[in-house]
Amino acid sequence: MILQNYALLYELNTVILFLIIIYFLFRMGFYKFMGIFIFLLCFLFHFFRVPKINNNLSNKYIYSPCYGTIKEIKKTDKYLQIAIFINVTDPHIQYIPYKGHIRKILYKKGEFNPAYIMKKGKYNEKMIYHIDTIKGNIIVSQIAGVLARTIIPFVKEKQFVEQNEELGLIKLGSRCDIFIPIYNNMNILVKKGDYVNGTFTKLIEFLN
Repeated sequence: MILQNYALLYELNTVILFLIIIYFLFRMGFYKFMGIFIFLLCFLFHFFRVPKINNNLSNKYIYSPCYGTIKEIKKTDKYLQIAIFINVTDPHIQYIPYKGHIRKILYKKGEFNPAYIMKKGKYNEKMIYHIDTIKGNIIVSQIAGVLARTIIPFVKEKQFVEQNEELGLIKLGSRCDIFIPIYNNMNILVKKGDYVNGTFTKLIEFLN
C-alpha cells in the first residue's frame, strides 16, 4: 500500500522541523512550548494514520471511497450521488469503490468553501476520477475544503485498479462524492447522516 509505507513522506519536512524545534526547546528548558509541538507532532501522526483495509470483498457491492458522514444522497436521471463529508479527525485516505479501469482523471481549480455546505462546496477545487467498470462509469470526486488545499492522487489514467485499493489523499477536512450509474436492480444500503467506515461500509448492493 502506498500510503501505508510512505504517508509521512508528504510532511517529512514538517516532521523534521518539529523534531528540531522540540530538541532545542528541551535544551533551553522551555517545556511548556515543547509540549505544544509534541502535541502537534502527535496530531500529524494521527492525521496520516492508515486504517485497516477490508479484505473480504465482493463485486456484489460498491464500498465507501472514504471515512466520514453522509451529507446527501441524490438521484439524477443517470446517476446516484452520495456526498461524504470528511471531518478533520477522520482518516483522509480515499479508496477505489469498485474494480475497473481509470479512463480519465480531471483536476478542476476552484474555491475553498466549507465542504459540508453542498451548494458552495460544488464550486471547490477538486480531482475527479472516471472509473470504467462492469457496472458502468463510476465517478469519484475528491473535493477540497476550507483547510484542505492539497489533493494527492495515488493512481494514473489508463491504470487498472482493484476494489478498495488506495485512490488518493486529501489533507485536512474535506469531502468525497461518488456518482454511481442507476440500475433497477440496485439497493441503497446507507442514508443521510450515516457514518461510513471506509472499505468496511457497503454503499450499494447489486441484487443480480
